[in-house]
Amino acid sequence: MDGSSDLYGVTNPTEEEEDGENEFPSINSHDTNENDLYTFLNVSRSATMEEITNQYRKLSRIYHPDKCRDPEKQVYARQLFERAKTAHEILTDPHRRAIYDTLGMKGIKDEKELAVVTRFRSPQEIREDYERLQREKEERRLERLMNPKGSVTVNINVSELFSPYDATEEDDDLMYYDAPPYLELTGFHFAQSIEAPFTSRDTCTMSGNVSAENGRGKGQIMCGLRRIIGQNSWGEFEVGGNTNGMDFGLKGSAPVFNTGVSSSFSIMGHSTEHGFRPFFSAGLHKPLDQMSTLNLLWRAGSMNGLQTTYMRGGQNYRFTASLYLGIPHSFASSSVYYKLENNIKLRGAVKAGTFGAMVEYGVDKKYSQVTSLSATMVVGVPVGVMLRLRLTRGNQSYIFPIQLSDQILPPPIFYGTIAPVILWTLVSKLFLEPYEEEKKRLEKEKQKAAYKEQVAEKRAEASAAIALMRETYHKIVSDERSRNGLVVMSATYGAIYSSGPTTTAQTGSSDQEILDVTIPVQCLVRDSRLDLHDSTKVNLPGFYDPAPGEEKSLLIRYLFQNREHQVIVQDTEAIQLPKTTHQVAPI
Repeated sequence: MDGSSDLYGVTNPTEEEEDGENEFPSINSHDTNENDLYTFLNVSRSATMEEITNQYRKLSRIYHPDKCRDPEKQVYARQLFERAKTAHEILTDPHRRAIYDTLGMKGIKDEKELAVVTRFRSPQEIREDYERLQREKEERRLERLMNPKGSVTVNINVSELFSPYDATEEDDDLMYYDAPPYLELTGFHFAQSIEAPFTSRDTCTMSGNVSAENGRGKGQIMCGLRRIIGQNSWGEFEVGGNTNGMDFGLKGSAPVFNTGVSSSFSIMGHSTEHGFRPFFSAGLHKPLDQMSTLNLLWRAGSMNGLQTTYMRGGQNYRFTASLYLGIPHSFASSSVYYKLENNIKLRGAVKAGTFGAMVEYGVDKKYSQVTSLSATMVVGVPVGVMLRLRLTRGNQSYIFPIQLSDQILPPPIFYGTIAPVILWTLVSKLFLEPYEEEKKRLEKEKQKAAYKEQVAEKRAEASAAIALMRETYHKIVSDERSRNGLVVMSATYGAIYSSGPTTTAQTGSSDQEILDVTIPVQCLVRDSRLDLHDSTKVNLPGFYDPAPGEEKSLLIRYLFQNREHQVIVQDTEAIQLPKTTHQVAPI
């Protein structure tokens, strides 16, 4: 336990528990280069059955193998026709569409192996079941990889920086007090636990901790057996010892009939310097709605009291309020955190009671999937001013409570607040950002190398698709010219950083290849209107990825009502043509 989080001897939610979130990969975040069915048909993800069928019929007229006499082109025509047919079959079946929307093509391939896919369940139920299965699968994977959990806490006292000792003539060792302020390590705490499942319902646990403070040390080791009794119930027995004798514990949790309330209990026996002491706690937990929970906890033993906690949270915030009435101390507390962009969280807390009062404020930064940093300032009585730094890597935590002052003084509050910001900025600029840039560069190189083997096949498929579109292309251009409608003069796709190239697609294998997609884009025009949805253009017929790992854009020059227009959009940006804002001013 770190710093002042246990000021009143009552355990409050840890930083991880307050966050209340498991960082799992998004279920819908399948690879953007996968054959996206919606993009291939050029419909939105909310498209109706009629819109999907109309687009399928349009593509089937272009790619039907019977319309192609060239044997080589017929092979590609059959492939494209089958892709359109598959897309239509999946997206017009509500059950299979729900699976695809949740898991992509992997879910379609595995649907026969998963019992949740039945004709008696709604698409929403299928989505929920797949999401639940994916979460459980991810949880099991993380448990296998990160079973060991531990923490290292180092208490540091630098209060002499802000409150130097005032030596007097009566002091025996004036030279010692004339020395500059020094850093003092006042305590250490090491804790580690391991969980080893040996059946689907039974898990063996082992935990231990060692600490030293003010020249005195102590330690504890516990072994336990946890058994899952039912769907939402479990029990655990622990036995072990510490530097003063034997310890034991019995705890568990179970639902209270069908009330929606869950209960928990804990019976502990702990050997101390003053003899063997029992501890007991019991709690009730009631979800009030999808966003809020009410907890009631009663403790007996070293501290007797009743604690009520209300928690409410959404996707980007969490609020907690708690009231504890007990002997010898009572207190009230409230905390809140708010999630910003770039994986940054702001947090704050206020605690006040018979033992004192404090204010906490801080910031958390999630650096990667398993690494986060946090800095929290604690100001109050009797703690004074404290800066708590925390590094979390997987299930390992490294905590550094730094005592800046025993009194509430402005200088330690100011420097304790500003120093972490300056330190983080320097570390980010000198180490983290260069590391991330190098990591992205290596990932791009890896992606390019993996895609290089497929690029010839993708280029041939796109060329065949364009060849099959030519007849439709000339017909659409003729119709649009006759009505002064939308005629695509040129369209290029790739890593375009300036106003766009004026040449057609390169024929070599350059990493910066630019595609000429004039014909594919014109074939998407319908009734003098072009609609492209907010997904990567790579999966459109006649397109492929010319620059793996690079940011790509689509540059379109077109005529509408005999006026020249031009627009450039990012790869995943939606676009609608024509627009007056695209009109090119005459020179």
